Amino acid sequence: MHRLLAGSLSATFNIDGQHFERYIERKGSVVQSLCDQLLLHDQILIPTQDYLTAAGLIRILGEQNVLALLEEERLRFVRLRGFFGYARGTGDDGRLITMHDPSRMKAFSCPIDQSVELSLRVIEGECKERHRLMRLLTTSSDELELQTAVDATHKDAYADLSQTMLWKEEYRFPNPDLLALPGVEKMGVRVIGPGIDVSHNVVDACLALGLMNIELYLAKQFDCANSSTGSPIGDCITLKLPRLTGHRATNPELWNFLEVTGVPDISGPLLGNPVEMAKFLKLTRSRDALAFRQWFNKNAQLSEKELLKAYIDVLHQTTWVQSSRGRVLRMIISLGLGAFGLGWIVDAAASTVDNFVVDKFVRGRGAKFFIENLRKFYGRIAGDLTPYD
Repeated sequence: MHRLLAGSLSATFNIDGQHFERYIERKGSVVQSLCDQLLLHDQILIPTQDYLTAAGLIRILGEQNVLALLEEERLRFVRLRGFFGYARGTGDDGRLITMHDPSRMKAFSCPIDQSVELSLRVIEGECKERHRLMRLLTTSSDELELQTAVDATHKDAYADLSQTMLWKEEYRFPNPDLLALPGVEKMGVRVIGPGIDVSHNVVDACLALGLMNIELYLAKQFDCANSSTGSPIGDCITLKLPRLTGHRATNPELWNFLEVTGVPDISGPLLGNPVEMAKFLKLTRSRDALAFRQWFNKNAQLSEKELLKAYIDVLHQTTWVQSSRGRVLRMIISLGLGAFGLGWIVDAAASTVDNFVVDKFVRGRGAKFFIENLRKFYGRIAGDLTPYD
């Protein structure tokens, strides 16, 4: 199974509680990212501290589409209990730590089932199958204490920070678990939030690198072949993914592949259209779609030019039964039915089956057939081509 850790699909937790609204505001990029990831991966894991990400997906995609993704196990959640920030002590030193709500009444601190219930209240009245959603969201979640991930990755975040232009040696502290970063008051805490400035604020950069390293840690823990980050410092991820997961990172240039083969960005026509989204989800779980994912991921390390050459080779492939010798043999077998006294009606029926059923069955499954179907689907929803069947 080709699995993705999709931090980019998470409503990154903000202490002000407005991350649901911000998630809905970027619904276009959410749908675009989801479409891309469903085309290339069998399963998507979304890290979340509460389930406002799930509530956001329900509003954006429609309840039935989210239910289908959960039931088919194409979508799962990694629940990280708590939230993290850079906390300063009574001196100059500080570190990345995890915090909780002492009362455990907040969605980011309470048990999964309570967190799901609290988060779905945000879209009260939009869910016709609330109990089914709650059950599937609970069973489709793997829980990990955020503190475990922070403790495992904070030194990596510090090491990454030391390689940036913002680093000064005075930030280094004798205790390697700590840093002495400016801009935070004594006994104060800074978290990721609106207005984060990773280019000029060293604490913000530390937090962004902390989030990126947490996501990469999760990708390795859950055996993900790829990872997309929700961190403001996303470009660094391609440098670290091979070391942490044992897999090579996907070349960003390969995302142009579908457009080159005649399938433009499909997310636009799907945005706000749950009915067509449901058909798209069905298309991406077909046998041809699975074969396409296997082919694409096998060749993902090729350059854009090499990938297109590999695709042209696929277009030229012909199965043995569809070759000239194969067609002759099929004709002989079909016509030979007359020797058993079955008559011309059976011969005609056999010829029909050969032309319309056998051809479809033996044509093989793979990238070219999925691309053809995807192109037709896009043409239909964009109003440019004949309907897709």
